[in-house]
Amino acid sequence: MSKRLQVLIPEEEYKKLKQHAKLERLTLGAWVRSALRRITESESARSPEEKLKAVKHALKIGAPTDNIDDMKKQIESGYLK
Repeated sequence: MSKRLQVLIPEEEYKKLKQHAKLERLTLGAWVRSALRRITESESARSPEEKLKAVKHALKIGAPTDNIDDMKKQIESGYLK
């Protein structure tokens, strides 16, 4: 059985979501359902304990860390070289 979900969002955000849906040739409702599925599937893939274990391992082996925006720029600059 389907249930109705009502979410109030600012008009500008609504327009952006409509544009994303249009690009994928979906109704806004179908696009939102798909986005929610992707989010819940990716989040449920790992438990909080598994995520914490991965972070601790990265710290233990000395994996590089930085502000996420800075790391993205570093990665992108590597692709451009």
